[in-house]
Amino acid sequence: MNYVEIPNSLALQLDSIYKECTNHDNVGAGINVHNLIDYKNTYFDNGLYVFGGMGPHFQQMIFISYNQVVYVLDAHKAMNVHTQLLDAKEKLRMEECDYLFYARHVSNFIRDSYKNGDYYFEDNTECYHEGIIFTVRLEHKLKVPRDRYMAPPPSRKGDATYLFPGIILRANQPEEQVDAVNCEKKMEEQRYKTNVGSLHP
Repeated sequence: MNYVEIPNSLALQLDSIYKECTNHDNVGAGINVHNLIDYKNTYFDNGLYVFGGMGPHFQQMIFISYNQVVYVLDAHKAMNVHTQLLDAKEKLRMEECDYLFYARHVSNFIRDSYKNGDYYFEDNTECYHEGIIFTVRLEHKLKVPRDRYMAPPPSRKGDATYLFPGIILRANQPEEQVDAVNCEKKMEEQRYKTNVGSLHP
């Protein structure tokens, strides 16, 4: 199983989403990302992915990347997951063949979770809600050695300085910029001003 090299802004978003959905913080979920269709593929593009905390006891969640838009399937009921997938098809304007391909792999993922004794998708009391959707920039990708990604246990808060909160967007909310992205943009502008200033003393 290989890690996917994902954009920095997406890693920050996934960390925040995982905390919102599971109450687990600082567990490295934002960079513990794998291609659900081809576990050997580390290139981030359109596709189906799983992410979760570092360790087998953390729940894995599914998200779709399609034309620089991400849709997180955060339901706990199998039927709701597939309804969210239909919602993603509409909002991400997926091709029919891509939708059917993703639906088959999502079904297999849920089936395998049952076989492994994982009952994450058996919350029959859950009411349907739309998934989480946001845009993502693809120019910056994480290429840090993986041993640096190993997040400390939740009790050691503050050690994992690469984890920051972002803005969580529901599918029915207007799109907003992520705080972390704005911060990164300001840092780039500051570096540019510094370089220009050094050329004109």
